[in-house]
Amino acid sequence: MTWKKFAYFCNAVHYCMWLREKRFGHLMEKVLCNVLLGLKKISIKCFKKINTESQLTSRPEMNKILYSNKKSFSIFWSNHWFVFFYCCYPGVVSFLLAASAIKLYDGLNLIAILLFIAPVEITFLFVNRAVFKNDIYLKFFKEFEKEDDSWHKKWSRITTAFCLGAVVMTVAGIAAMWAVWLW
Repeated sequence: MTWKKFAYFCNAVHYCMWLREKRFGHLMEKVLCNVLLGLKKISIKCFKKINTESQLTSRPEMNKILYSNKKSFSIFWSNHWFVFFYCCYPGVVSFLLAASAIKLYDGLNLIAILLFIAPVEITFLFVNRAVFKNDIYLKFFKEFEKEDDSWHKKWSRITTAFCLGAVVMTVAGIAAMWAVWLW
């Protein structure tokens, strides 16, 4: 895989995670508004100052804080989840190396801890350069916003497969670690 393809893949998955985070935020905002409106109807005297749903969603500064692609709550969480799922893939190697070091040196020690951390940190350097260095993802986000619905559906499926694959790889890494310990 070339560097450009790797960067495109990482940024496309990151973009889809950001879109999902925005949708989840809008859903939670609607749920919260409905709960508050229900409470307002129950006790009008106590909740006179609660905003309605239209007032909450019409505030541009609140939408910017929550859903902007630069410095917002949703981009923070999409960054977090992207790095979390990406680190699950080299985690398999980390589990194997740590289990081997623990078995070889008869217990948990500094070498085992370093061997557990090293693969994740080394691969994170590549992701950091491809996605987060100098906010490269913003350039890709502008490009991805112009794509059609078929592109978005395709990459949404790829993002789902990426996340599920990360979970499977983590479970496989833990199982492999136990196999090395018991071997």
